[in-house]
This record gives sequence, structure tokens and C-alpha cells, in this order.
Amino acid sequence: MAHYETIDQAGQPMRVCLSLPSGGGAHPAIIVMCHGAGLDAFGEDVCDRLAETGFVAAAPDVFHRQPGVTDSAVKRANMIDGQIVADIDSTISLLQNKNIIDPDRIGILGHCMGGRMSLLGACADRRIQACVDFYGGNCMVSWGGHDPTPFERIGDIRCPVLGLFGNEDENPSPGDVDRISAEMNRCDITHEFHRYDDAGHAFQNFLSDERYRSEPSADAWNKTLTFLSHRLG
Repeated sequence: MAHYETIDQAGQPMRVCLSLPSGGGAHPAIIVMCHGAGLDAFGEDVCDRLAETGFVAAAPDVFHRQPGVTDSAVKRANMIDGQIVADIDSTISLLQNKNIIDPDRIGILGHCMGGRMSLLGACADRRIQACVDFYGGNCMVSWGGHDPTPFERIGDIRCPVLGLFGNEDENPSPGDVDRISAEMNRCDITHEFHRYDDAGHAFQNFLSDERYRSEPSADAWNKTLTFLSHRLG
């Protein structure tokens, strides 16, 4: 079951949602980047499902620097790429200090905003050995205005990438997905992208009756587990 621990991140408390698999030894780990709503029942479910298949799952609360802000749109507008990378680093350090993971088998996964952050993490941290991007938008935009965009940093990726997208999505649009795939091809980044008709943004979010699509969601999750198992064991 998912539970929360609080760590110090540059002098501020940051919650991390943790789900641990059964059994001892060093497990592969997945850093789970939250969607725009933050850490909620959806993110906890993602962590639990990963733990059920043998992964240590850890999801940092990337909104921890904005404790008094309740509007999710305002929170997202205040995000800074460099701080996101620092949160990923601290989450990996937490798992390494617990001696429960194999440091050579670390992946990253995220939905929506978390998909973008997963791609960013794969660009910035060479410890990451697999990246799963569920319909991550705004990859051509820098958050904070100072760092290169995730799209501009694609050449820094040193791991395979799995992308899962809805053809009815507007951000990322099918054209955006084409551009990202073409850039990965140009940079010789191993990747596989899957696209689903009759599915838009957040098609895996079971908390949204309007957006959730059961068949694409199930297929995308099966592809995710196959990819992670193949890449991380």
C-alpha cells in the first residue's frame, strides 16, 4: 500500500509517496512523476500497481514549494525545470539511502505534466535507464524561462523511451508527437511510440469519467509493464 514519507529538500519538507514490493533484496525502482492534480488517488494507484509487479515506486510532491497555493493551474504555472530535476535527484537519493533498490535499474514514468517531467528527468539524470511518457505536453516550452526545453534536450537522453498518446489530444497534439519522434530519430534515441484512436488527453485517468478510456488504458499499461520489465528486469 502507498504511504508517505517526508524528506528535506533544500530546507523545505517534501512528501514522497512510496509503494514497496514484497520480498527482500534490491529491487528495480520507478520514479513516478505526478499529473497536474498532484499526488492523489490516481498517483497512489500507479505506485501500488508498480509495486505489485516488483518495482519500488516513489512519487515526489513537486508542488511542495507552494504549500499555500490551492489552484492547480497556478501551481503548474509556477513550476521551474531546475527544481523538478532537483526533486527527482532527492527522490532517487532517498531510495538509495534505504538500500532497497538496485541503482543500475532506475526508471521514470509520468502522466500529463508528469510525462513531460519524466522526459526532462531522462534528459537530466543519467542514472535513469528507462523512461515512460504518458501524453506529456508542453515539451517545447521551458518552465521557469531559463533552461532549455525538454525537446531541446532530447539529445541528452541515454535510455530507451516509451511514449503513449491519444490521437484526439491537443497537448501533445499528433503533430507534437511526430516532432518529438523525429527529433529522437535524429538524435538516435531508442524509442517506441503508441497512439490510440478515440482517446484524448488523460485517457488513463480513471478519476475522470469524461476522459478515461478503459481499452486504451489497459493496453497502454500492459505495454508499460512489458517495456519496464524488459529494460529493468
